Amino acid sequence: MNKRCYITTPIYYANGWPHIGTTYTTLIADVLARSKRLLWYQVKFAVGTDENWQKMKETAIEEGKDVMQYLNEIEILFRNARDKLDISYTDYIRTTHPTHHRFVQEILEDALKKWVVYQWEYEWMYCLWCEGFKKESDLIDHDGKHVCPDHLKEPKKIKEKNRFFKLKEFENFLNDFYKQNSDFVFPDFRYNEVRSFVDQWLEDFSISREGSDFWIPLPESFKDPESVVYIRFDALYNYLTVCLYPQDFTRNWQSVSWDSNDISFWNEWEIIHTLWKDISRFHAIFWPAMLHSSGYKQPWKEIIHWFFTVDGQKMSKSLGNKIDPLDLYAEYWRDALVYYLFSDIKIWNDGDFSKDRLTVAKENVLKKWWGNLVSRVGKLCKKYEISKVDITDLSILDTFDQDWTLLDSELRKVFLELRNNNYLAHEVIASYIQNNDYMWYLRDRFSIVQNCNWYMQIKEPWVKIKDKDTKQEAINDLQLMLWLVKNLALISSPFLVEWFSRIQDIIQVQHIDRTTFQTFENEAECEVISKKFKTLFELKEFEVAFGEGYVY
Repeated sequence: MNKRCYITTPIYYANGWPHIGTTYTTLIADVLARSKRLLWYQVKFAVGTDENWQKMKETAIEEGKDVMQYLNEIEILFRNARDKLDISYTDYIRTTHPTHHRFVQEILEDALKKWVVYQWEYEWMYCLWCEGFKKESDLIDHDGKHVCPDHLKEPKKIKEKNRFFKLKEFENFLNDFYKQNSDFVFPDFRYNEVRSFVDQWLEDFSISREGSDFWIPLPESFKDPESVVYIRFDALYNYLTVCLYPQDFTRNWQSVSWDSNDISFWNEWEIIHTLWKDISRFHAIFWPAMLHSSGYKQPWKEIIHWFFTVDGQKMSKSLGNKIDPLDLYAEYWRDALVYYLFSDIKIWNDGDFSKDRLTVAKENVLKKWWGNLVSRVGKLCKKYEISKVDITDLSILDTFDQDWTLLDSELRKVFLELRNNNYLAHEVIASYIQNNDYMWYLRDRFSIVQNCNWYMQIKEPWVKIKDKDTKQEAINDLQLMLWLVKNLALISSPFLVEWFSRIQDIIQVQHIDRTTFQTFENEAECEVISKKFKTLFELKEFEVAFGEGYVY
């Protein structure tokens, strides 16, 4: 079978509350992880917090707290947000963990032996909020000052003697790698930007900083006890460190042992990074060169999304315009938030967040259409004591097929895949995920739901069931709708987790929880579960039950 995928989010700066921007990136990865499970992949899904940087210490001091006390409190906030939003991650990393520190130091010792690092004294501008160096051309004019465009803060001019990574020596490698892997960066125009940057402005980058007592110390072999590892270098290696963690890391990170090593996750699995556009340079240029220098294989794909804006500006703690995802969750629930985010904005476009459009997604789409379909079918089945679906007689599907002749070609194609029970084996679902086209995935599913409601309206089973001559036809119609509800819930489950959970309350099948978070001990177990899920999808005969909680 050998279908294995390792998916990561960026590790988020632990200098404040989670916001809708970080939540969006995490949800992109979560939908991808759940979709891969639908396609029978064994999935490793890593999230975490980036804690080794100067701003952490300064913020902790401002709040009168010990640095680790502050970071522990922030970690709880991020973990609570992930758990509340039902993110199906398998691994969680904090870069302050000693396992990560040791691993980064080992990488640096190897880099020193290979002569890919050197020392240089320089004077540059540095934005503390970005933890990044800036050129004059990177800055914008604001209130008569040259400021960072993301944080509207003036960078400080610093003079330090640091270690640098010889990125320019990897120019030929990078160009060859991009030519051989033209789909490495998604979308295409981001790939073109990366190629252009390498051609026009490839420079060595700093991997250390002077005079900090909090970050990862340089290894003893560097003979520089006053310097520490720079955040950009240390943070990227988190994706490898996660592969050194034991399986109980998610729930008890402090028990992690350096002796636990399963680097096969990196060496053998399909690797996908999800990230936002202003860290694309580090992931698509620095990271491949760093991996090549240390002898590790390259990621398979990097999915890069744009930003949400508020009043035309990127969300930022320093600008005070962040949106708390847990406030949205409490007001709208998870499915509405997810449906809105991915049906309203394409992943590769910027978008302005709108609570009004979020309200429309909840009220007019999920409740009016999806909820109404299940509610109408459920109430009628409950009223007329229909407790079993049996459409093994294919003539029922043939009749439905004929009634849908007015559907457009794409919708008809999707329905025929549903009708023929080969949807998951077909390339269509894979192509949606391959192209990260979440918007059209949801819109196509929504169109099927609309047509199911339309079908109910023209068939009027509530009328036909009262006539003995048409009663069986009405029962057939209702059973057919329940079968479609089951399959629509399954193929929508990577997005609509709460909807799927409610359908679980109706469909009485033991292995219906296939799309919820699971880990597999081995490939054979993954294949067994996959076959069960395929059986569930193809199932045309099953028990149903209706309680009070099956509608939104």
